[in-house]
Amino acid sequence: MDRAIEAKGVALAAILILVVSIAVWEILRYGTQVRNEIEGLAIANSDSQQWSLAQLEVEFDQMRIALLQVDDATGAGLDAFVQRFDVFYSRVSTVTDGNTFGNVRTDERIKDQLRNVTAFTQDTARIVDAGDDVLRSELDVIEMHINALAVDVRAISLQGVREFSEVAKAQRERVYESLLRLGVVAVVLVSALSFGIFGLWWLWQFGARQTRSLRSAKLRLESVINTALDAVIVVDCEGRVLEYNPAAERIFGFSAREMCGNDFAEMIVPDHLREGHHRGFRRYRETGEASLVGMGLVQMEALRKSGEIFLVEMSISSVQLGHKEVFVSYMRDITDRVAAEQELISTRDKAMESERAKAAFVAVMSHEMRTPLNGLLGTLENLKSTPLTDHQKRHVSTMEQSGAILLGHVNDVLDVEKLESGMFDFAHVPFSALDLAQRACDTIGAGARERGNQVTAVSEGDVPPAVIGDPNRILQILINLVSNANRFTTNGEVQVEVEYHRRDGELEFRVVDTGVGIPEADLERVFDDFVTVGLDHAHRESGTGLGLGIARRLVRGMKGEIGVESDVGEGSVFWFRIPAAAGETATWGHAVDPGLLRPAGQPATSLRILVVEDNAINREVLTEMLMTGGHSSRSVVNGQEAVELTAHTPFDVILMDLNMPVLDGRLATRAIRSSLGPNRQTPIIAVTANASPRIAQELRGEGFTDAIMKPITLRRLAEVLTVHTGERIVATPSEPCVEGLDLSVLAELCDILGPERVAHTCEQFMREGHDQLAQLREARDAGDVAGYQQTAHKFAGAAALVGALELRTSLQAHDANAALYLTPPYAAKLDQVAQVFAQTRSAISRYLDRLPAA
Repeated sequence: MDRAIEAKGVALAAILILVVSIAVWEILRYGTQVRNEIEGLAIANSDSQQWSLAQLEVEFDQMRIALLQVDDATGAGLDAFVQRFDVFYSRVSTVTDGNTFGNVRTDERIKDQLRNVTAFTQDTARIVDAGDDVLRSELDVIEMHINALAVDVRAISLQGVREFSEVAKAQRERVYESLLRLGVVAVVLVSALSFGIFGLWWLWQFGARQTRSLRSAKLRLESVINTALDAVIVVDCEGRVLEYNPAAERIFGFSAREMCGNDFAEMIVPDHLREGHHRGFRRYRETGEASLVGMGLVQMEALRKSGEIFLVEMSISSVQLGHKEVFVSYMRDITDRVAAEQELISTRDKAMESERAKAAFVAVMSHEMRTPLNGLLGTLENLKSTPLTDHQKRHVSTMEQSGAILLGHVNDVLDVEKLESGMFDFAHVPFSALDLAQRACDTIGAGARERGNQVTAVSEGDVPPAVIGDPNRILQILINLVSNANRFTTNGEVQVEVEYHRRDGELEFRVVDTGVGIPEADLERVFDDFVTVGLDHAHRESGTGLGLGIARRLVRGMKGEIGVESDVGEGSVFWFRIPAAAGETATWGHAVDPGLLRPAGQPATSLRILVVEDNAINREVLTEMLMTGGHSSRSVVNGQEAVELTAHTPFDVILMDLNMPVLDGRLATRAIRSSLGPNRQTPIIAVTANASPRIAQELRGEGFTDAIMKPITLRRLAEVLTVHTGERIVATPSEPCVEGLDLSVLAELCDILGPERVAHTCEQFMREGHDQLAQLREARDAGDVAGYQQTAHKFAGAAALVGALELRTSLQAHDANAALYLTPPYAAKLDQVAQVFAQTRSAISRYLDRLPAA
């Protein structure tokens, strides 16, 4: 009996031990499984929450970028900003309303930041809902709020990371505590079957609850991943796809069924990157060295199912699930963004091309305007060196003033370009500041008298007899300021005050007028380009608006300062101060040093000068200037003739035009420099109407010694010859220029060249005009735009040189619009040129009939 009971007890004990052992084993196995699953859930959930908070900042930055890309004028990019705001609004709602973010919302350290973010989204949502017009008007306010909100968003993101890190830690501790309780239950079960059975039941209940919790958490996680806008791909250490969200399906074109279980590199990594990807995975498995994992956002190419290769922005993180490591990749298609960036680059390139085109246009216009000015002002320089009556001197002065004013307009535009490009040089020579002020007054004297104004120059204090600086540029500033004062003054006074501050070594000019004055609101912008300030319409239209802007640039270029003070109805005071050391003797603005000239005004040595110029009038003008100085000259009409002549005939100086037929000036200069002839080292001076700030430097690189810009004056020619040969021709001081306009070009040519030569020139022009009209018709009929443009350009230049300005203007229009004028609707335009040419011929013929020698 006892044995039976003992046997039964042993059996029961054995059964109990077996049951308990099985139960303990099952508990441990099941508990381990539960722990792994809970740990995986905890990590995934924490990562998702941290990712969501990180996305809050990412979406905020994307919204900010979209706002910066909105064009205020056209509203382009407004829809993209609204879209990015909606995404950010949704992200903020997730954080402020989602159950998983409760601890973040209640954190006292970021409550204020959350309220700021929520207030911003609500306020901006009302603006967005109000429509595009309201939104565009509020863009500046929104931008200000976004800039102020950046710190708050960053604080929320960082605090959220810290909060969820603590939550994850606490959750893991709870999991481990649960496992510890399982172990205690197992020990209890070993001690007593009843407690073991109860423990088994309790563990079963606990496991069921955890399973339900896991299932719920998994569903929430899947919901977040499935609704994400970015592709989320989870792979194992072998590169096999474990998870693949709908956004990935949309971006890559592969379904989750096609991807899961397969090597993702074979599916979405382009062929040329695939081997490198495999090497990187092998290296990571063997050494733990990562090239992309944990490196933040990177850009790389990806492959769609269709075979299209496109750019993605991605980040890869590593997650350790027990002894198993998986990789979570977040990928975003940035094709549209890259296209937008390329469009911006293209727009920038087009803008730069536009600037280059503008510079080319300025250079061309310089050439077109300076070429006829060269003939006009050069002829006047020659004419002034001949005996003239007082009546003739007044006419010459008026003509010179007209040309100088026109040249001033050209120089205004060119000065702006040179000053802006930093290619502007200033002279440092001694000059008389008071004489300079008086010259500025004399320049606008006639115009001042017409307006009933008295213009004077006075010195204040002790002004040295000479100071060092750039008198030409200072005179340019003074003439601009004095002319401006005269323009806004009637029956009043304009006074130029000169003062020297010895302690500071500065020269100050003040232009004081009793004119209409300038409103206080306009004082800040009077020196801006294209701004003309006045109290009535007439005053506002009296200038181009470039003069004061150039004056400011010149003063600043000389390290000085400029300003204005004014009261409406009381007049204005324009002033500028520049550094200027005191000198001993003023040399600028006077005739050539007599010591350099022989009696009857001849140079110490007569130079042999070659003139290479295809324009007949320009050749004659240069020849007359050189004859005035007692030099001998020869002339040829193109670069080829110059190369042939210089191969055996030596010259002291060569004046070389740039744009010529057969062989241009650049190629001719290269040929002369590379030859073994007697002119290999002869100074070659480029004669050009192109006043680009870089032209002189470019020409020196091509073999030219120097460059002289059209229109050529006797003084400028004398300076160039002096610099490069030590000899001068006679240079007389320029007469003051006043406002006015006289277009009697033929009369000027007649006085300089003589009636017979003018008659010959005009007859040649009329003969060639018939031929050029025929060439224009042939080019029009053949559709030859280049030929039409070239002929019109040449014809216009010839017309300008003989004073046919109406014909020149008409031909210039054909030159500028050649492609348009060759179309049928504009065919009659050429007939109008023919009519103007016929009228011009009649007018020239009548003029020639009055010439005694004709």
